Amino acid sequence: MKKITSLLLSISLWLGGATHVLAHASYEPLSESAREALYIEKRVDASAMAFANLLPFAPGSFSAGDWVSGSFVSAFDAAALALLAYGAVEAGSTGGWSLVFGVGSGTLAYVGGRLIGLTTPWFYAPDHNARLRDELGLSPMNAAHREIPQPLLSYSFAF
Repeated sequence: MKKITSLLLSISLWLGGATHVLAHASYEPLSESAREALYIEKRVDASAMAFANLLPFAPGSFSAGDWVSGSFVSAFDAAALALLAYGAVEAGSTGGWSLVFGVGSGTLAYVGGRLIGLTTPWFYAPDHNARLRDELGLSPMNAAHREIPQPLLSYSFAF
């Protein structure tokens, strides 16, 4: 029974991240170290997700299970491609302003998609990881387990 429960838990986490299909009581047969190992395997790294989102159509968001921001980035990328194609096709028949409009608007749409793709992982990952810890029945991260990020800029004043 423990192996079946462990297999179902692994499959449900693999398919959709932290799912609520199984009750918390079903996690109890797994040892604390097994649940911690499963958490480490399935948690989302925001920096890797943001780096992958630099590619078109947000592969980082979709692979982490963040369908909302992945859809927004994909929509911006599709709009950018459509506007660039419009500018290229219409430039030959109507003159240079269609090219300027198409390239300018397409570039703005592409940059907007990159901004969404770079910022949303930092909001999605902590929430996903907290839900995953709760779903696995692990205690919340305390100060001993929490990673303390190093500041990007350090300064001090002396008088």
